[in-house]
Amino acid sequence: ISRFLDQSIRPLFDMHAQPRPIIDGGHLLRQLEQYVRNGHLKPTTLFCTADITNLYTMLPQDESLKILKEFLLEHHYEKV
Repeated sequence: ISRFLDQSIRPLFDMHAQPRPIIDGGHLLRQLEQYVRNGHLKPTTLFCTADITNLYTMLPQDESLKILKEFLLEHHYEKV
């Protein structure tokens, strides 16, 4: 089921998501400087990292469906 959902929903998500890959430490610093210039980096900004494996088996189904529904409605997808 997770593979089917990923194949169905991934193209929609990729159209709306903006990838933010960090290549190395220098790239990270340049990105942070750009965020500061754009006013996005605030004193309250929190940083976190994650190493996720088996993501689909770890997500609560009810919460996942709620989030998916919100994403689809926000981007005006009434049928998927």
